[in-house]
Amino acid sequence: MEEKLKPDPAQDTWSMSQEREFMEKLLCSRFNFFLVFFSLVINAAVSATDARYFKIVLTLGTLISIPLALTIVRAQMKLNVALNDHLFQIKGHPAQILNDKCPDFSMRNWIGYWIPLACCAALVLGAILAWSGCLTPPTKGVG
Repeated sequence: MEEKLKPDPAQDTWSMSQEREFMEKLLCSRFNFFLVFFSLVINAAVSATDARYFKIVLTLGTLISIPLALTIVRAQMKLNVALNDHLFQIKGHPAQILNDKCPDFSMRNWIGYWIPLACCAALVLGAILAWSGCLTPPTKGVG
């Protein structure tokens, strides 16, 4: 007979600071993976030897990059909620103190929104131009 395990409320405490830490690590690891994947797609496109391979690489890269970017955007949204709506509101919390010291400059939105979206836009544009014939694989120069 199986015993039903009941969670211990004393061990099940998860603070907003821990959630912020978890979301920052998750965001950074997803962002790093996205950059590696984007770099591999660009490298494969530049290494393409024929137009068909070039189009396929850019199209598949686009189709995979967009969902990856959306997971980064979602993690950024959650991190913003944890910081802006909770931790920055607690007087004396380290996040609130640091935010008050330098409120005007944050790279969070660049990492969580703009860079992934710009990379996806570049791949979408590249795929569209490749399929329309305006963009062809680079030719290897005779050296």
